[in-house]
Formats: sequence, structure tokens, C-alpha cells
Amino acid sequence: MLDIAQLDELKAQGKISQADYETQKKAIYKKAMREAEGNVSAKNGIIYILLAWFLGVTGVHNFYVGRWGRGLVQLVLSLTSWLFMFIPLLVVAVWVFFEILFVNKDVHGVRFSGSRRVIVALRIIAVVWLALAFSYSDLIFSAEEISVNY
Repeated sequence: MLDIAQLDELKAQGKISQADYETQKKAIYKKAMREAEGNVSAKNGIIYILLAWFLGVTGVHNFYVGRWGRGLVQLVLSLTSWLFMFIPLLVVAVWVFFEILFVNKDVHGVRFSGSRRVIVALRIIAVVWLALAFSYSDLIFSAEEISVNY
């Protein structure tokens, strides 16, 4: 395959048309991008979700995919949340939950590796677990209200 310099030379000599030049230039660019992505190893989505699930409020999952700033903000908010009645911890927990559901790429824009079915299953489990946790907490509060009334 040609490189850009050879392609420019062929165009300057009039050996290829502008349309051919653009087509081949796009092909060269796409090949270079594929090779560049090959040099960046894809992070595993299953590991990302498990790290977020178990250690999410510490930002470890973001450190894993190279989002150092986001991970540091989550870590600092979590560590200092006791100063603000643990409200920042709740905010980080919700933030992490949405990251579990919606983040599919690392900091370089490379899509996570790993089984898509397992990743989807883990996300469904996270939603079901949250729904059950809320419904169970409602049962606890209802039982406390009943016992207080009697």
C-alpha cells in the first residue's frame, strides 16, 4: 500500500484523479488508525464492572481504564465525605452506578474487551440488585413504622 507522500506525488504528476486520491488517502488513514489501536491494549469490561461494583467509590475502576482525573475526584470525595454528612459518598455511589451501566470505552476510546453477554448480564444484575435493595429498605421502614405504631 502507498504512503501519503507517494500518494501526493502521484496526484501532483496527474496519474490519479482527485476522487482516487481522496479514496486512497482515507484507506491509508483507516489502516494507520487500526494499527494505532492495536498498540493500545483493550481493557476488559468485566474487570471494569467488577472493580466499579466492589471498589467503585474509591475510583479504582477509573484508574484501571486510565481516567486518572475522574478516579481521583471519586477517591477524594469518598475520603472527605465524613466532613459533609456522607452526602458526597452517596453522590459518588450514584455516579459509579451510572458508569457501570453506560461506560463502554477506556480513556483512549478503545471499546472494552470481554464477553458482551457477561457484561450485559452484570449490568442487569446491578439494576436488579439496586431495585431489590430499595424494595427491601422500604420493607424495613414499613416494619419499623408498624412496630412504632403499636
